[in-house]
Amino acid sequence: MDYPYVLHTKTMKAYLDQYIEELLSLGRYTFARSELDGRFGVGDAAIRQCLQRLMRVGSVRSIRSGFHVIIPPEYRSRGMLPPEMFIDDFMKHLGRSYYVGLLSAAALHGAAHQQPQSFSTIITKPSIRPVQSNGINLIFPVKSAMPLNGIDQKKSAAGFFRVSSPELTAIDLLSYLRLVGGVSSVVQVVEELIELMSEERLGRIAEGTAKTAPLQRLGYMLEEVFGEKELANVLLRELAKRDYFHIPLTPGGRLSKCPVNSKWKIKINENLEGEL
Repeated sequence: MDYPYVLHTKTMKAYLDQYIEELLSLGRYTFARSELDGRFGVGDAAIRQCLQRLMRVGSVRSIRSGFHVIIPPEYRSRGMLPPEMFIDDFMKHLGRSYYVGLLSAAALHGAAHQQPQSFSTIITKPSIRPVQSNGINLIFPVKSAMPLNGIDQKKSAAGFFRVSSPELTAIDLLSYLRLVGGVSSVVQVVEELIELMSEERLGRIAEGTAKTAPLQRLGYMLEEVFGEKELANVLLRELAKRDYFHIPLTPGGRLSKCPVNSKWKIKINENLEGEL
């Protein structure tokens, strides 16, 4: 579409509505404020006024200053698109590498009993402030480096986005225990992820995992709780290459008079079988 260089605010409203319809017809559900500045030759005040009108009627939401999500009629009652439909565009807008992880990834793999309260997107430093907008809560846990293996592409109605594989999801759940509610909160999730795991992928991902403790906890869980010896042995072979020490199954839990699993060097201070 070609637009005159100067538009009155009333005319601008019509052109902006038309522009948003054009984006939707192309399968796009997001736009940056900078796109409007370059597309329409009007002042900042006119664009701001038109965007505020669209936000009042619920057809556009602001995720962060300069980035907007289009809400088509079929999602209007929710007030927001599912995050997987705009997270890739948002992270590209910020110029950041990412993958959807933790309980959000588990849910996308069909391994969560209920929708997580937060949508977790794993990043590297610098950190990103959480985003709360119209019933969604986006959080951005930080990892020291992006994994070389274990990040899959998943398709939403708006295109592809990055998500941790079942194997990486399980390891991450045991790496961010405070965020996901502790070992007892993830044991059922890991049980469902097991059905999707492969030994080869688990080995490649474990080899690139910097932290040792989540491998110990996951290995113990796989072997002693679920009887998955083949998968557990993949982690044991990786641990054999490292120096690893005794750790509690549940960080911060009681340590006195706990039985110890010498194979995995785990102090068993919680009965996980009781959580199944």
